[in-house]
Amino acid sequence: MREKWDASATCDGFKSQLCQLLSSDGKSTKVTKIVCFGLGDMNRKPPFRWTAQTDERPENEQETETSILEGAFIHHAIALTITDVARAISRSDSKGPGVRLLTQDPAYVRETESILHDTGLFEVVGTYGAGGFAELDDESVVFSPFVNAPVRQITADIARPVAVICIDGIETLNRKGLDVEIGGVCILHFKRMHKRVVDEEKILQLDMTAPE
Repeated sequence: MREKWDASATCDGFKSQLCQLLSSDGKSTKVTKIVCFGLGDMNRKPPFRWTAQTDERPENEQETETSILEGAFIHHAIALTITDVARAISRSDSKGPGVRLLTQDPAYVRETESILHDTGLFEVVGTYGAGGFAELDDESVVFSPFVNAPVRQITADIARPVAVICIDGIETLNRKGLDVEIGGVCILHFKRMHKRVVDEEKILQLDMTAPE
């Protein structure tokens, strides 16, 4: 799934605009953490109703159980892309501590936490409670796709991170495997904001829908 995301036009556009944001005015922005909320569990079983409805369809229209996990896999792939971009931008600062990738999701089951830990790419923090929010500081980038909690507002009360990236709209995955399409993505660039309260008029809207 990560290969599909990395090869998509959507990913290319996202990386380009994120690079511009983190290196605006010719200066690289210091980022030490990518803090993710609600990326989704990657070992979730489909509900019985979903299985029953799928079984009733013609064989060529049935979906596999893994299809309900595609969103979670894409979210984790996006988190890795954000981290790669941040590390590339900050690579010139050889004295820096590096960029950590942290994730929190109460939906994670033990198997998912083990997988993420074994990859060595993610740090799972605060299974419950405010563990993830406790990691926020002014050198963080926050990524929160489809989280029910008011992450933007909570973040604004805690710190002024470099940016908050969230997905507005509905995520869809081309079933033919041609590309990944994601609804509008908005990036709140807190460093450019003069108030600690989220100002919707200062949200930078990015068109993340891949071309046909």
